[in-house]
Amino acid sequence: MIGLLFFAGLAIWLVLAVWISKRVLGWLGNSNYPITRGVAVFLLVLVAPVGDELIGRWQFHQLCEREAVVTLSPGWEKVKRAKWITNQQSEVDGYVIPVTQRDGGYANGDTGEIFFRSRSFLMHGGILRRTLRPLWGNPTTCYARDFDQVEGILNLKEILK
Repeated sequence: MIGLLFFAGLAIWLVLAVWISKRVLGWLGNSNYPITRGVAVFLLVLVAPVGDELIGRWQFHQLCEREAVVTLSPGWEKVKRAKWITNQQSEVDGYVIPVTQRDGGYANGDTGEIFFRSRSFLMHGGILRRTLRPLWGNPTTCYARDFDQVEGILNLKEILK
């Protein structure tokens, strides 16, 4: 059923894109290159609803590569007991689509000193995706590439008991 709704929406958007393109070309007047201009306007109108998603995904990928990290404090080897530190969330400014940053980690159960920090990001998508969220589900999330490896080195299952 969702597939049929998707194709129906796509067909409606194609018809609207052609109609809008014709209207815009009428407003622009005559040109020496009507076909080239018509194709360019049609493609711009066709991509407009997902343009923010395309740019936002590229920005999100760059952000994740640069800032989704795991850090260990000196002396982490001495930790015998650990406790989880609640994620702190904040909105990240300067991106086309909404991005949320999550910072969390583990503290030494004996001293309370934080020895493991983790930063991850969530992207809720562009305007179209946020509007259709019930159909597309959860936001896109990225974690540090070495997150699982570091958790394995720490042997968290043992020290969290």
